[in-house]
Amino acid sequence: MKRTEVYRNKRNENKYIEVVRYGSGNYYAVQFMRWGDIVNKLGSRTGRRSRFTKASLANILEDYVKVA
Repeated sequence: MKRTEVYRNKRNENKYIEVVRYGSGNYYAVQFMRWGDIVNKLGSRTGRRSRFTKASLANILEDYVKVA
């Protein structure tokens, strides 16, 4: 079972992070920019998600607000 959540940056309204939480306790995230219908995934050409621990992801999400 996986759960996907999207967060928006507090300082830049075009910057988002998508977090996927798996039932096994693993967290994967990808950062992207969105301008209307245009989405630009950052960090890799394919938009692959990076793996995070709960503690390190919590530090990153302090600058974000949950939108979906």
